[in-house]
Amino acid sequence: MFSNLVNVIGGVDVTLAKKTVSQGYTFHAGVNHLNGVTAVYYVRNPSISLDSRVLQQQNLLRAILDRITGGHLLTNPLTAVHVVNAMVAMLTVDSNFTNSEVESLATRLDSVSGSGGTFVTAPTYTASGQVQLNSSVSDQLWAAIRTDSIAAFAAKYPATLTPGVPS
Repeated sequence: MFSNLVNVIGGVDVTLAKKTVSQGYTFHAGVNHLNGVTAVYYVRNPSISLDSRVLQQQNLLRAILDRITGGHLLTNPLTAVHVVNAMVAMLTVDSNFTNSEVESLATRLDSVSGSGGTFVTAPTYTASGQVQLNSSVSDQLWAAIRTDSIAAFAAKYPATLTPGVPS
């Protein structure tokens, strides 16, 4: 689970525009340092909209990536093993994915940052009170993922682009 990864990397900082309470825990306006448990409260806040929850989940992902790269956590072999083990525990890995491929992925993660990425949300619409995937646009999103052209997709469909700072 991602809460273990947050603990392994020493927690993360997220910024909130206003005070909010989730599952009995109070987050204040400004920077909040999250550990694994408070990260769960942050991303599963039942008092905010689904759209706001998605933004907070993406903001947490940015914070995790920034902490890993900004803290140079993958340059220390022992720390890198703990980070990679926590990440692998969160994933279902193809049985053909070799140890050397996992190691290669881990070494490339050191150059990734949350601020350097483009975050998008799958395009949806509401019909009869149900959220539906907009397949005509989402098909283009899946193609952009396959061809590593997310930034171009986001430029063409700016409504799918998620902001870097949570509301």
